Amino acid sequence: PSFIIITVISYILGLFMEARAVQYAFWGIRGGVLALLIKALVSMYKQCPKTVIAYILAAAALLVSTFTNVNVLFIILGCAIIGLASFLLAGRKGEKQ
Repeated sequence: PSFIIITVISYILGLFMEARAVQYAFWGIRGGVLALLIKALVSMYKQCPKTVIAYILAAAALLVSTFTNVNVLFIILGCAIIGLASFLLAGRKGEKQ
């Protein structure tokens, strides 16, 4: 059902995209989306461990997603794998002590 709704809405919006009011509405929506992204970033920063690995991983993900055509899903999957490996390695170091 959601696919059908989105398809219908995109078709209707396509008919009105040349209207100046619709263009300004989307301009405003972009500002709102940016605010939501910044809020999500701050929230994730507060929850993220403050380690060198976490900072390097975040910077690498930002650079890869910004300057390459790598699919974001692969970046998320790679970050998850590296995060899990980091956790497992930290656990094993703790067992040896």
